Amino acid sequence: MQIRLLLRIAAGLMALSTFVLWGLLVLYIAREAGWIPAPAVFMLPIFFFSLAVWGIVAAVRDEPLKLTLAGIISFLPIGFYLLFMPGFARWIGILNLGVIALGIALLREPGAPDALEAPGVPGAPGVPGAPGVLKAAAALEAAGAGPSHEEHPEDQLPKHQE
Repeated sequence: MQIRLLLRIAAGLMALSTFVLWGLLVLYIAREAGWIPAPAVFMLPIFFFSLAVWGIVAAVRDEPLKLTLAGIISFLPIGFYLLFMPGFARWIGILNLGVIALGIALLREPGAPDALEAPGVPGAPGVPGAPGVLKAAAALEAAGAGPSHEEHPEDQLPKHQE
């Protein structure tokens, strides 16, 4: 449990640092353009500011899938490009990769919330044919809520004959 909390704190701090670095990048570009930059200098970072906030909120709320998605969406269009830039802008790409890595680590950590949980059936993933669905179907059948094989003999598999 303590490791999970540390991973969440690290992911939140990385997303917060990305937010700050995007602000510094906007100021740097605006200053280099004589404070008359193109409108994209102000409009594009709004999207990445919102992705950084999304990452912070996902880390606080322990939603590793959303955290990973925020990192991937932030990294793929611009973070990869900035990874090869000189100066502090490179850290935006590095921190995006860190958010992705921590999101994946949180997904694999024991005690992670099941993102694919079927609504109304605790512990049953939403993937058809998965073991959790079969377990839930067996539990419903045992409770008398689902179909039983006695009522539908055509659903039974033929017995192996030796």
